Amino acid sequence: MDERQDEREHGVTIDAAERRFETSRRRYTIVDTPGHRDFIPNMIKGATQANIALLILPASTGEYESAMKDSAQTKEHCFLLKAMGVNHIVLVVNKMDQTTPIAWDHGRYTHIVHDMTTFLTRTQYNQPVSGANPFMDNIDQHGGRITLFRGPVLPTITRSFVATIVLMPILREPILPGHLCELYLLGVEMPCKVAALLSVSLPSSTVSAAIGSDASAAAPALQMRPKLLRDGGRTATVRIDIATATFTAQDHQNLPAILMDRFVDCRALGRFALRSKGFTFAVGVVDEATPV
Repeated sequence: MDERQDEREHGVTIDAAERRFETSRRRYTIVDTPGHRDFIPNMIKGATQANIALLILPASTGEYESAMKDSAQTKEHCFLLKAMGVNHIVLVVNKMDQTTPIAWDHGRYTHIVHDMTTFLTRTQYNQPVSGANPFMDNIDQHGGRITLFRGPVLPTITRSFVATIVLMPILREPILPGHLCELYLLGVEMPCKVAALLSVSLPSSTVSAAIGSDASAAAPALQMRPKLLRDGGRTATVRIDIATATFTAQDHQNLPAILMDRFVDCRALGRFALRSKGFTFAVGVVDEATPV
């Protein structure tokens, strides 16, 4: 976000820079403030506008210790933020690839989080929030060069996902593998197809008949790999692919993708409706999505 020529020449932020963006519900302003001790007044100018602070800490050996000396600017920044009423700080530990004696050292990360949590508690931050910036790993899925992070990741951009759907009480036509329809998710409409039928719930009468008079006996409540869905009101597990009527295997990489998440992780990005020929035939939630 550095725009001034002298900032780019010296590789250091001097003045506070702003960027704004909006969602359907909120307006956000990102303020990039300088960290160098010579530009503390500009840091104060930017921090006075903040509700939440993002404090970036270097994990590299020596650099973190230097930033956390009693007279260092990191501690001064924290005191200033608290004094100006910024009651939420997110800690971002970066430069994990520069830790020694090994890169991505779990012990180093744990030490920094514990050290900062103790310091912020003394600074009257009751519940400091810590996070990890694993050098673009663990961004949209877990894995990569750093394995210690098990927190939330970004939603998935996908062309194929597994979902649990509830069929409408009355179906106007049976649903077979390959059925073309429209996917509606958070205001987005996308052509898709029901690529595979994985399971469907059995009606209660079928389950009761299978159990018979012994109510304690185990009976399957699902039919696996059904050939079609024809009875309304059932719950089914299906795989849905983004597709069009002219779709071929060679077109896969040229198809649009959609942003979604598992319903258990994000309700808004994990629930959808399926429509066909002007009628809704099912609503559902995302169980798993395959990244593109």
